[in-house]
Amino acid sequence: MNSKRNFLIILFLFSQDIFAENLFLNSPEPKNRLAVALQGQEQESLEAKKEVVTGILQAEKTIGKSVSLFATLPYTRLNESGEKKREHLNQQQIGLKLFFYLYDFGIIGGSNYSFATGKERLEIGSDKFGNIEFYGGLFYRSGAWAIFSVARWNSQLTPHLRERGGEQFEKTWYFDFWLSYTYHSIESILEVTRKVQYDPQLENLYSTIVAPGFLVHLEVMTFGVSAPITISRSYVPDGTLAHPETTFQRNDFDRSILLKAFKYF
Repeated sequence: MNSKRNFLIILFLFSQDIFAENLFLNSPEPKNRLAVALQGQEQESLEAKKEVVTGILQAEKTIGKSVSLFATLPYTRLNESGEKKREHLNQQQIGLKLFFYLYDFGIIGGSNYSFATGKERLEIGSDKFGNIEFYGGLFYRSGAWAIFSVARWNSQLTPHLRERGGEQFEKTWYFDFWLSYTYHSIESILEVTRKVQYDPQLENLYSTIVAPGFLVHLEVMTFGVSAPITISRSYVPDGTLAHPETTFQRNDFDRSILLKAFKYF
């Protein structure tokens, strides 16, 4: 069976209010955050094995109560069977979050852009294409329960803002669902994301990830653990069903473990 283990530890610096938080998905609520992340990944397919370690710096600053700006700075080291170890800056990201309350609901919106600061030759991000993403959805809270659903549209992009000279941008839809129940200082969560990727050079690729987890809210910090699992996909990890190869789909995995510790300020 193909396998991947993903260990992610994030440290944030604090604010007083503790809201329902995310582990696998990105939190839609604007918050003042500083973060340091370490992510390790492993995936096996046929005779090949791939290990990825990424260090991430993240900062988020609110503008009022409903808007925040954030930046993410990842650095990746990759080791794959039969290849030399390589490392490089991954795609740096900046973004905007919007969150407005309407009666008992929250209106979620935002956008982010990932710069072409990777290196395709090393299979770490891209140095040819950036990525732009827009998203929107709804948030609802009732007592100890909280839920949100978000649709995200992501597309490759160049400085020309359009496809030129035979370029065809890779486009992806994400449909995210998150459910939370809090009992005293323990918060149980379930996160689900459905990915639908259109690649002009290949057939459409689909995958579904389910990530159960929980958080422990302490006085000085909050700790969480999540276990994302890919429960379905339209392709095998080393290629497509029609064209199996000993390669890996970008950002794909079978199962993982995420650990987080964070604060707000």
